[in-house]
Amino acid sequence: INPFVNWTENGRRWKCNICSQLNDCPSSYFCHLDETGKRRDLDQRPELTNGVVEFVAPAEYMVRPPQEPTYFFVIDVSVTAVRSGMLQSAADAIKRSLDDLPGRNRTKIGFITYD
Repeated sequence: INPFVNWTENGRRWKCNICSQLNDCPSSYFCHLDETGKRRDLDQRPELTNGVVEFVAPAEYMVRPPQEPTYFFVIDVSVTAVRSGMLQSAADAIKRSLDDLPGRNRTKIGFITYD
């Protein structure tokens, strides 16, 4: 389901905009269509109005405790990057962002440098 599927049969079926497959709408997801063919619950279904949606999974969906967040910073350490000030700017920006990363003391950080 995405914002670009076409709803038919008063919301009982939908046609995929990618493969054109016609699909039945589960009764738990059903909603009547308005006079323009749009679902009446668009304001309650972010997956039908946004290209990307994140849902926070409740605990019953987790088979193990959440893993700590891990961030890798990939940094150009070439002579050009040093001379231009890019390396210093990157280091300063990373340093400023460390306290704002989610996870606090569980957060893992790594660096990859290249020339």
